[in-house]
Amino acid sequence: MPCRENVEFTLVLDEAGNRETFRFDRMPPPLQQDIITLLPGETLYVTGRFEDGVLGHRRGSYEPFDEPHLKFAFSQSDGEPNMLLIVTSTFDVPLKYRLVIMPPDSGDLYKTSTCPVIANGGAYEMWPHAIFQLMVLEVRAMEDSDRMVCEW
Repeated sequence: MPCRENVEFTLVLDEAGNRETFRFDRMPPPLQQDIITLLPGETLYVTGRFEDGVLGHRRGSYEPFDEPHLKFAFSQSDGEPNMLLIVTSTFDVPLKYRLVIMPPDSGDLYKTSTCPVIANGGAYEMWPHAIFQLMVLEVRAMEDSDRMVCEW
């Protein structure tokens, strides 16, 4: 995928409604090697092949694929700092993924828990604060021994 061009989004930073607008002439592409990045307001579709249980050979698009894929939709609640990630899957296997978040006031990354994505279904992640960027570090098929619980 190409770099993002002319990026602009506004985040509600707190319960008082304070806002900050972020503008960038150019940002890295949302899919780089094994990392998927999502900015507020983005919806990204990712497909690939599973090798040793890990989704590799990834391809990304802003449009759905005809083959099995994941859809990541990242947004902020209107007028509130709350953030929402909706992950939907058309793969026939349940999946787990790892996330880190970057707040709007620093370049630090923080681990966050995630919930499994059921086969041909979805999962929801919510945070009560503004997030500048999400990074999906790994997507893998669940093994029989994996528990269907939310965890890092």
